[in-house]
Amino acid sequence: MKQQDLSRAMTGPESEKSGSNTSPLMRRRDRRLACLLLLLLLLLLLLLLLLLLLLLLVLLLLLLLLVLLLLLLASQLPYHCCSPPARLWHARL
Repeated sequence: MKQQDLSRAMTGPESEKSGSNTSPLMRRRDRRLACLLLLLLLLLLLLLLLLLLLLLLVLLLLLLLLVLLLLLLASQLPYHCCSPPARLWHARL
């Protein structure tokens, strides 16, 4: 008798044991809650992925803008900034 009291005190009341005495309605509700939490986690991961793709797109646009700016600046350089073979080529023309 004392052994049963000791084991009951360590494991808690019978109704709190994991799923042994829970009603089917409670188990169904727990399953729905787990599905909703999993769906929420998947939606958050999808949102994070979309944010990362947006950040990548912005970085690519900034890189393109930088390349275009450098090309514009390179086209404005005078001929005397060119390398010596290029200056010789321009002198031949």
